Amino acid sequence: MGTRRGRILMPGIVVIGAGGHAKVCIELLHAMGKPVACCIGGEGSGDTCLGIHVRKGDDHDQLAQLRHEGHELAFVAIGSNSLRFRLATLARQLGYQLVNAISPAATISPSAKLGNGVAIMAGAVINADTVIGDLAIINTCASVDHDGVIGEAVHIAPQCGLAGNVSVAMRTFLGIGSQVIPGVSIGSDVVAGAGSIIIADVANSARIAGVPAKTIRKSGGSMNRISVAQPKLEGNERKYVLDCLDTNWISSNGKYIGAFEEAFAAFCGVKYAVAANNGTTALHLALVALDLQPGDEVIIPTVTYIATANAVRYCGATPVLVDVCADTMNIDPAQIERKITPRTKGIIPVHLYGHPADMTALQAIAERHGLWVLEDAAEAHGAEVNGKRVGALGNCATFSFFGNKIVTTGEGGMVTTNDDELAAKLRLYRGQGVDPKRRYWFPVIGYNYRMTNIQAAIGLAQMETIDKALEERRLLAQMYDQALMPLKEALALPTTHAGMRHVYWMYTVFLRDGGEVRRDAVMRALDDDGIETRPVFYPMHVLPPYFQDNAYPVADEWAQRGMNLPTHGYMTREDVERIAASLSRALAQ
Repeated sequence: MGTRRGRILMPGIVVIGAGGHAKVCIELLHAMGKPVACCIGGEGSGDTCLGIHVRKGDDHDQLAQLRHEGHELAFVAIGSNSLRFRLATLARQLGYQLVNAISPAATISPSAKLGNGVAIMAGAVINADTVIGDLAIINTCASVDHDGVIGEAVHIAPQCGLAGNVSVAMRTFLGIGSQVIPGVSIGSDVVAGAGSIIIADVANSARIAGVPAKTIRKSGGSMNRISVAQPKLEGNERKYVLDCLDTNWISSNGKYIGAFEEAFAAFCGVKYAVAANNGTTALHLALVALDLQPGDEVIIPTVTYIATANAVRYCGATPVLVDVCADTMNIDPAQIERKITPRTKGIIPVHLYGHPADMTALQAIAERHGLWVLEDAAEAHGAEVNGKRVGALGNCATFSFFGNKIVTTGEGGMVTTNDDELAAKLRLYRGQGVDPKRRYWFPVIGYNYRMTNIQAAIGLAQMETIDKALEERRLLAQMYDQALMPLKEALALPTTHAGMRHVYWMYTVFLRDGGEVRRDAVMRALDDDGIETRPVFYPMHVLPPYFQDNAYPVADEWAQRGMNLPTHGYMTREDVERIAASLSRALAQ
């Protein structure tokens, strides 16, 4: 034993991983006479792996703590190429040296060159002048002939045979028994099915199989594409919609409208929820009910979807733009009061991409100046401030249920409020202004902003699974945080302010340098890899209808660097690792 900073240390290697592959690699390390100090595993791991203690928890935290305790050597025993690559990057950043795990029963030419973190199993043969990249796995009885080049984090499965002068680029997997003829070049992130006979060059990210191997899925192809958003309809949506069809209640009357409104009001913690046919009409309806008039002014953030500004203009009023906070892209309370004039009637904070605005500061400003607050919560179903959900934090709030939202009705919207009089106005103006007590009598000019019973049926089913949907997004954000941590010098990741709950409608990242041209180049690179993204909204002040020469420094600098990564309930850890690998390549260009 040695000591470091007064702590007693168990000597040995930190094995990152605690599954089946870790067991194999631990035996390799022991066969080499290298002791293993501990393993790092996820929460679902056992307490031991081949008798080695498993430390569970966040990878970064565990590695950082062990490094602080004086451990310097690590081996990444993870079968997934992309995950192995990410964890090795993290370990290196924390100062670990990666060791190799090589079976004494492997045959390795003296002229072969091995990288760091390599695993070579029993019976493997590495011939003359072959280069094996960092983190590569050459599995049982696989052979790599002379002058081969195996890239970083490649996995050559058991009994594969690679002839002379074959090159395999990073993170590629060659399935059991695959054979490669001389001189073939295989791109990065390729997956070859078991028994493939590869007789021609293979492009990046292809999926191949057969004799001879043929491409069964190309990068960017529809089967392989990760969409930026996708509705999840796995509850009672079909049952409730069929009930609408079977009973002929398909229009703007029916039991599901009231049931959906009640469920959503209860979810937000308010007395009233008034359904509308989309999020934009919900905004306009709320402004009409708030009595916004031509010549009035409303303060909004310059970074938002254009519907926020348009709804103000529908009333003949003027949207007054305010800069945003760099970390959340939400309206900056410190910039608001200097924009208030005698014509200002209210503030519309936008809970952008799922992070709530600073409602405590905004409400204080509104109270000082006698203004109403209308939350634009289109993207933030379930977000919270100090334990209270958005939708209940202002005079009223609006939501969107478009197909890409956390709760969807296909198209749809909602206005929530605790104000009895405002709720009555919302219902009056929503239905053409018809008097609720006198049929076909219209005391005001109203609008046809009603939701259909079919839309509400879908919405009610969505509310039954909302807690699960929010938890899925929380876990997805956690996976992204871990996968993208090695890129934190190049990417700014989402943050969450104290006392707030971020619901990650979109997981949004920002380049730390460069501008729109570089951001778009990164997005194109991801698109080439079959990964759909979308840019952060253009600030209102650069769009023709709301163009201003005024400077909005934060929005001008950061909006052009931002992009939304795929965020939806069908995302898997493998998807996240693939996106992280693609981002790593794109940012390195």
